[in-house]
Amino acid sequence: MPIPPRFDPSPLSESERQGWLAWSLPFFTDPIHPQNPHLSITLPLDVTAALRRHRAGDPGATFFAWLAWSLLQVMAAHPAFLLRQVREEWWLIRNPPLVVPVAVGGRQRFVELVLEDVIAEPWPHFAARYSRGLQALRAGEVRRADWDAYNLGVVVGNLPSLPFTGFSLHSHGGDAAGRCVFY
Repeated sequence: MPIPPRFDPSPLSESERQGWLAWSLPFFTDPIHPQNPHLSITLPLDVTAALRRHRAGDPGATFFAWLAWSLLQVMAAHPAFLLRQVREEWWLIRNPPLVVPVAVGGRQRFVELVLEDVIAEPWPHFAARYSRGLQALRAGEVRRADWDAYNLGVVVGNLPSLPFTGFSLHSHGGDAAGRCVFY
């Protein structure tokens, strides 16, 4: 199954692997290395200054949406966040989708908001799409994230009012290596 072209994939060339990447990529994927090579970091971060900078006047502009959009902007500038291993080959995914778990209650309990083509989208457009997507999910228009979106995308979740000093998501060997998950 090829990587969808809409994610703007390109294989990581040998010249792009030189130096630190040549050493580090096998560390995270080679089965002879640590049993759990996933890197989990919990950082307490005061976001008060970011809250003041957040542009709340735009339609659909929640603070969480702004944080997710800002994170995507940073990731676009640092390609290491866009690397994914698919079928034992490393790829640069320049246009990963954003996947946001959303609590909707009922039997579904959680669904995923999947936004594609957003990494280079201007903030006002992103905010409006995010808001429309949330409204559709909460109105019962559910489209689950497919394998490509979930494993090649960027997962950004929100656990409001739930303080924690450590958090680790469940993972299994079928995941594409390198997917970034932020809560």
